[in-house]
Amino acid sequence: MLTFRCTQRVLRRLGIETIADAPVSTTRLGDWYINLLLVRRHRLLIFVSEPTLLSVFVPIKELSTLIPRFRRGLAEVLQALGAPTRAIEAEISDMETVAFAATVNRSVLGSMNDLIFQAKWELERDPQQMLLELGLRLSQIPCKPLGYRYPREAAMARLAGERPAAFD
Repeated sequence: MLTFRCTQRVLRRLGIETIADAPVSTTRLGDWYINLLLVRRHRLLIFVSEPTLLSVFVPIKELSTLIPRFRRGLAEVLQALGAPTRAIEAEISDMETVAFAATVNRSVLGSMNDLIFQAKWELERDPQQMLLELGLRLSQIPCKPLGYRYPREAAMARLAGERPAAFD
Protein backbone atom coordinates (compact mmCIF):
# COMPACT_ATOMS: atom_id res chain seq x y z
CA MET A 1 0.00 0.00 0.00
CA LEU A 2 1.32 3.39 -1.00
CA THR A 3 -0.06 6.82 -0.11
CA PHE A 4 0.76 9.81 -2.27
CA ARG A 5 0.37 13.06 -0.34
CA CYS A 6 -0.31 15.87 -2.81
CA THR A 7 -0.06 19.63 -2.43
CA GLN A 8 -3.19 21.63 -3.24
CA ARG A 9 -1.58 22.79 -6.50
CA VAL A 10 -1.13 19.18 -7.63
CA LEU A 11 -4.63 18.18 -6.59
CA ARG A 12 -6.13 21.08 -8.57
CA ARG A 13 -3.88 20.68 -11.62
CA LEU A 14 -4.39 16.93 -12.00
CA GLY A 15 -7.97 16.77 -10.70
CA ILE A 16 -7.12 14.10 -8.14
CA GLU A 17 -9.72 12.89 -5.67
CA THR A 18 -8.33 12.36 -2.15
CA ILE A 19 -9.45 10.24 0.77
CA ALA A 20 -9.72 11.86 4.21
CA ASP A 21 -8.17 9.15 6.37
CA ALA A 22 -5.46 7.77 4.11
CA PRO A 23 -3.68 4.71 5.43
CA VAL A 24 0.02 4.89 6.21
CA SER A 25 2.15 3.40 3.45
CA THR A 26 3.45 -0.10 4.02
CA THR A 27 6.42 0.42 1.69
CA ARG A 28 9.88 0.84 3.19
CA LEU A 29 10.22 4.32 1.68
CA GLY A 30 6.92 5.42 3.25
CA ASP A 31 4.48 8.02 1.97
CA TRP A 32 5.51 10.09 -1.05
CA TYR A 33 4.79 13.81 -1.25
CA ILE A 34 4.07 15.34 -4.67
CA ASN A 35 4.52 18.94 -5.79
CA LEU A 36 4.85 20.83 -9.07
CA LEU A 37 8.15 22.01 -10.51
CA LEU A 38 7.81 24.43 -13.40
CA VAL A 39 11.06 25.73 -14.89
CA ARG A 40 11.26 27.15 -18.40
CA ARG A 41 10.15 24.31 -20.68
CA HIS A 42 10.18 21.72 -17.88
CA ARG A 43 6.79 20.75 -16.47
CA LEU A 44 7.54 18.20 -13.77
CA LEU A 45 6.19 16.56 -10.67
CA ILE A 46 8.63 16.06 -7.83
CA PHE A 47 7.98 13.07 -5.59
CA VAL A 48 9.71 13.10 -2.19
CA SER A 49 9.80 10.16 0.21
CA GLU A 50 8.63 11.27 3.65
CA PRO A 51 11.19 9.39 5.80
CA THR A 52 14.19 9.65 3.44
CA LEU A 53 13.65 12.83 1.36
CA LEU A 54 14.72 10.88 -1.73
CA SER A 55 13.46 12.66 -4.87
CA VAL A 56 12.03 11.29 -8.10
CA PHE A 57 11.06 13.52 -11.03
CA VAL A 58 8.32 12.68 -13.52
CA PRO A 59 7.05 14.83 -16.41
CA ILE A 60 3.48 16.06 -16.04
CA LYS A 61 1.31 14.09 -18.42
CA GLU A 62 -2.02 12.38 -18.10
CA LEU A 63 -3.00 11.06 -14.69
CA SER A 64 -3.70 7.54 -15.99
CA THR A 65 0.03 6.88 -16.52
CA LEU A 66 1.32 8.75 -13.45
CA ILE A 67 1.74 5.75 -11.16
CA PRO A 68 3.58 3.48 -13.65
CA ARG A 69 5.86 6.38 -14.63
CA PHE A 70 6.63 7.07 -10.96
CA ARG A 71 7.39 3.39 -10.29
CA ARG A 72 9.72 3.29 -13.31
CA GLY A 73 11.47 6.50 -12.21
CA LEU A 74 11.89 5.23 -8.65
CA ALA A 75 13.31 1.92 -9.85
CA GLU A 76 15.83 3.78 -12.03
CA VAL A 77 16.95 6.01 -9.14
CA LEU A 78 17.28 3.08 -6.73
CA GLN A 79 19.19 1.04 -9.30
CA ALA A 80 21.57 3.95 -9.95
CA LEU A 81 22.13 4.26 -6.19
CA GLY A 82 23.15 0.60 -6.09
CA ALA A 83 20.14 -0.82 -4.27
CA PRO A 84 19.84 -4.61 -4.50
CA THR A 85 17.50 -5.77 -7.27
CA ARG A 86 15.41 -7.77 -4.79
CA ALA A 87 14.89 -4.69 -2.60
CA ILE A 88 13.82 -2.61 -5.61
CA GLU A 89 11.42 -5.29 -6.81
CA ALA A 90 9.94 -5.66 -3.32
CA GLU A 91 9.44 -1.90 -2.99
CA ILE A 92 7.77 -1.59 -6.39
CA SER A 93 5.63 -4.68 -5.71
CA ASP A 94 4.39 -3.14 -2.44
CA MET A 95 3.06 -0.19 -4.47
CA GLU A 96 0.23 -2.12 -6.12
CA THR A 97 -2.49 -0.38 -4.10
CA VAL A 98 -2.33 3.42 -4.15
CA ALA A 99 -4.24 6.17 -2.34
CA PHE A 100 -4.09 9.93 -2.78
CA ALA A 101 -4.34 12.28 0.19
CA ALA A 102 -3.49 15.82 1.18
CA THR A 103 -0.12 16.68 2.72
CA VAL A 104 0.22 16.51 6.51
CA ASN A 105 3.93 16.85 7.38
CA ARG A 106 5.11 20.46 7.32
CA SER A 107 8.73 19.40 7.76
CA VAL A 108 8.59 17.37 4.56
CA LEU A 109 6.95 20.31 2.76
CA GLY A 110 9.76 22.62 3.93
CA SER A 111 12.40 20.13 2.79
CA MET A 112 10.55 19.69 -0.50
CA ASN A 113 10.66 23.46 -1.06
CA ASP A 114 14.43 23.40 -0.49
CA LEU A 115 14.78 20.48 -2.93
CA ILE A 116 12.66 22.34 -5.51
CA PHE A 117 14.95 25.37 -5.15
CA GLN A 118 17.99 23.14 -5.74
CA ALA A 119 16.29 21.42 -8.70
CA LYS A 120 15.45 24.77 -10.31
CA TRP A 121 19.07 25.83 -9.94
CA GLU A 122 20.27 22.54 -11.46
CA LEU A 123 17.85 22.85 -14.39
CA GLU A 124 18.84 26.48 -15.02
CA ARG A 125 22.50 25.44 -14.97
CA ASP A 126 21.99 22.46 -17.26
CA PRO A 127 18.53 22.36 -18.91
CA GLN A 128 19.46 19.22 -20.86
CA GLN A 129 20.17 16.99 -17.88
CA MET A 130 18.14 13.85 -17.50
CA LEU A 131 15.57 13.53 -14.73
CA LEU A 132 17.48 10.57 -13.31
CA GLU A 133 20.61 12.76 -12.99
CA LEU A 134 18.56 15.42 -11.24
CA GLY A 135 17.21 12.95 -8.68
CA LEU A 136 20.69 11.55 -8.08
CA ARG A 137 22.16 15.03 -7.57
CA LEU A 138 19.52 15.87 -4.98
CA SER A 139 20.13 12.56 -3.20
CA GLN A 140 23.63 13.85 -2.42
CA ILE A 141 22.55 17.01 -0.58
CA PRO A 142 22.68 16.76 3.23
CA CYS A 143 19.29 17.46 4.82
CA LYS A 144 18.72 18.82 8.33
CA PRO A 145 15.67 16.59 9.09
CA LEU A 146 17.92 13.58 8.40
CA GLY A 147 20.56 14.78 10.87
CA TYR A 148 22.50 16.27 7.93
CA ARG A 149 22.71 12.88 6.29
CA TYR A 150 22.05 12.29 2.60
CA PRO A 151 18.70 11.11 1.21
CA ARG A 152 20.52 8.29 -0.63
CA GLU A 153 21.87 6.99 2.71
CA ALA A 154 18.45 7.20 4.31
CA ALA A 155 16.82 5.38 1.39
CA MET A 156 19.41 2.60 1.34
CA ALA A 157 19.07 2.13 5.11
CA ARG A 158 15.28 1.91 4.85
CA LEU A 159 15.47 -0.59 1.98
CA ALA A 160 17.81 -2.70 4.11
CA GLY A 161 15.17 -2.75 6.84
CA GLU A 162 16.91 -0.28 9.13
CA ARG A 163 14.98 2.57 10.70
CA PRO A 164 17.56 4.92 12.22
CA ALA A 165 15.99 7.49 14.55
CA ALA A 166 17.43 10.39 12.53
CA PHE A 167 15.47 9.23 9.47
CA ASP A 168 12.01 8.99 11.07
